[in-house]
Amino acid sequence: MNITVNKSLQIKEIAPEQSMVGAHFFNSAQFLLNKPFKVVGWQLVKEKPIAQIFFYIDNGKAISGYQSTFGSFDVLKNISQQDLTWFIKKIIDNLKTEGVLKVKIKHFPMYMANAVVMANALEECGFKKNITETNQHIITQKPTFEEVADRSEVIRSNKCSQLGYKFKRASLQDLPEVYNLVLDTLARKNNAPSMSFFNLKKAIEACPDNYILFTLWDDDTLIAATVSIKINNSVLYNFLHSDHLKYRKVSAFTFLLKNIYLFCLEHDYKALDLGISSINGVINTGLFKFKKARGGLTSDKNIYHLTL
Repeated sequence: MNITVNKSLQIKEIAPEQSMVGAHFFNSAQFLLNKPFKVVGWQLVKEKPIAQIFFYIDNGKAISGYQSTFGSFDVLKNISQQDLTWFIKKIIDNLKTEGVLKVKIKHFPMYMANAVVMANALEECGFKKNITETNQHIITQKPTFEEVADRSEVIRSNKCSQLGYKFKRASLQDLPEVYNLVLDTLARKNNAPSMSFFNLKKAIEACPDNYILFTLWDDDTLIAATVSIKINNSVLYNFLHSDHLKYRKVSAFTFLLKNIYLFCLEHDYKALDLGISSINGVINTGLFKFKKARGGLTSDKNIYHLTL
């Protein structure tokens, strides 16, 4: 294991099982070890690890965030941009040694902690923004969802309560029904899921503490659902969402979202991430407006590239 020393800083190569305590989910040992491909990581150490990143390397390309929503760095909040820049430059040297010609880093949304200092350090080291996606998230600080979302939408959705529709945190045995509703929802726009049922089930079984199935039921009929992911102690991410077309007239998904918002308040999440509303930088106007009406704030989600 090669270690380079700069003053009190060290850089060391690591395997996924050596991931930092407190890493975001997509950089965690349990997530990476469940994948059918190998990654290599590097940590910046100052008595203890203060930053890290993982890459999948193949055919001269290194990707951080391969087959995940994002990758990029984990850093302690008191890290300086100077130290992070030094770390990135050393990583670049190591990637060159590995025969890497191109580097891709899928950065997380800019509202998340330390995202700005990381972006600045990447750009200082020559990384360029190749694609900027439009991400939307809800800040979960107001005591009620009505103070965040469009009031008329919330009022319309409250009829779900009057009709006796039940919100519940579902179990793995409900996954087939949840996934089928996801398929039906995507099919309306001729879209396909980003993850097969088999791979999703496998991921949930491997990381049961990080995946949450939120559902809304009309007796035995599933009318809205999300597959949500705990990114860290501050952010809950709606990975897959779906709703029954018949129940759109009462805004069933908005009522589900209201209950997820209350779940975030109860469990001290600071943000509910609704995901991107663009593809390759082009905004889906309808999706963007839908999320905005439900309290969705906008932030950039950048993909960085560097040719070595």
